[in-house]
Amino acid sequence: ISIPSLVSEIGNEAFYNCSNLENITFEEESNLSIIGNSVFYGCFKLKSISIPSLVSEIGNEAFYN
Repeated sequence: ISIPSLVSEIGNEAFYNCSNLENITFEEESNLSIIGNSVFYGCFKLKSISIPSLVSEIGNEAFYN
């Protein structure tokens, strides 16, 4: 999945239990500042994510399981 640079927040449980999700990429000059609660909860196959530098908040259990 590629997250566009205009996205500033990934809401709670946005990718909850997306068990086949393997990679997350962010477009250059990402404006992402918030990763909500349980966003990647249950994404067992997630192998790669590079958190953009503007992220100032990562919610509870964002990467649980």
